Amino acid sequence: MIPAGQQKIHLDGIARRFLFKNGVKQFLKFSAFIFFELGGFKPLYQMHTDSFDRDLLAEFNFEGTKGFYLRVAELLKLNPGVKGVFGIGWTNDPQLASISPKLWQGVGYLVDNGAKLFNLGSSKSAISGATYVSLKRKQLYEEGKYMPTNYLLVWSRKKLLAWTDRLLGQHCEIKATVL
Repeated sequence: MIPAGQQKIHLDGIARRFLFKNGVKQFLKFSAFIFFELGGFKPLYQMHTDSFDRDLLAEFNFEGTKGFYLRVAELLKLNPGVKGVFGIGWTNDPQLASISPKLWQGVGYLVDNGAKLFNLGSSKSAISGATYVSLKRKQLYEEGKYMPTNYLLVWSRKKLLAWTDRLLGQHCEIKATVL
């Protein structure tokens, strides 16, 4: 595991079973993404977040998100065979745009800059993670108005590095320090 700010990463790949989550439409969209944009299921950096670590969650803000992905971009430049980065979690759920807008801000920014989301469904860990630190999410869940759902977020190497170039300028080196 490589600590990189708000999350940790390690080299892995996307499980093929995710192709079969959430119906035919997502299967086709996900398959096209894997084969035409990503170039395969592996190798990618997999992100890990500890939803129960309040100090780590404090890094889940807009600046923390940008810093994390600048570090990932630096690792991608050092490892040209890595196809991108991915992570699975309830924090990638588009429902958070209205429920927890500050938490969603970073993910929304990533999606606006080329990251893709794929619905993987709910789970006990999504429910416990989403309701652990937020009374609002817990209340909405208990009222049946919110079902915490895991989403696979994937940002291809090409799109992530293009974002880095736009953010920092074509001739600037990445200033982020890999921790």
